[in-house]
Amino acid sequence: MYLQGKPSLSWWRFAGGMALALLPIALVIGILLDEGETYSVVAGAWCLVSGVGYAAMRWHAVRKQFKGDAVEAMAAMRQDPFALMRGSRRMSILWVLVTSLTGIVGTIVWALWNKLQ
Repeated sequence: MYLQGKPSLSWWRFAGGMALALLPIALVIGILLDEGETYSVVAGAWCLVSGVGYAAMRWHAVRKQFKGDAVEAMAAMRQDPFALMRGSRRMSILWVLVTSLTGIVGTIVWALWNKLQ
């Protein structure tokens, strides 16, 4: 097993997991930034921020659901690992819609702003 210590639902554990998960994406964004791909960098950064926000919301919900009992949460994760972090279908759909709509609106505003200058 990879986790040798006591399981935890702390925010420090969440931050460490997010840092490991986002490192490859941040490296790709850094490469795109060096190449001058501004639009791709902004889109990638927005997806990162949105994904971390959703993951933090779900982490809070899991902490609240299991009242900080990491052993019980791990048992639930073994049953269905993706359902616990994905959440309800309604929340997942809402997240995709809000992220997409704000991305589209942001793109339109950016295009209009550049045209008006």
